[in-house]
Amino acid sequence: AETVSTLGDGVGIKRKDASVIPSPAVIEWLTDVAEAEGIAHQREVAANIGTDTGALQNAGGAVLSGALSIPVRYHHSPVETAHRDDLSATVALLTAALSRTASLVE
Repeated sequence: AETVSTLGDGVGIKRKDASVIPSPAVIEWLTDVAEAEGIAHQREVAANIGTDTGALQNAGGAVLSGALSIPVRYHHSPVETAHRDDLSATVALLTAALSRTASLVE
């Protein structure tokens, strides 16, 4: 089986999945935010799964898009497993990114 992400290595910043290739500028920005805030992160490339990001990217015309993922094992099963640190890293990066976005529109 192909490893998409590793438990305990931080939030996944999506590079590609079956539904989307996120905007390079958004990938770079999310990576920069994670590094500036000291948030553990990893690259995620998933060839055989998709997300709603693809639909969002094309809603109303092409728009900048990106996606964060919580690394899991046994996806969509009764024993799906995540690492607590990855959950914390995901919340931290989402919070930091939203905080920076909010300051852009003020």
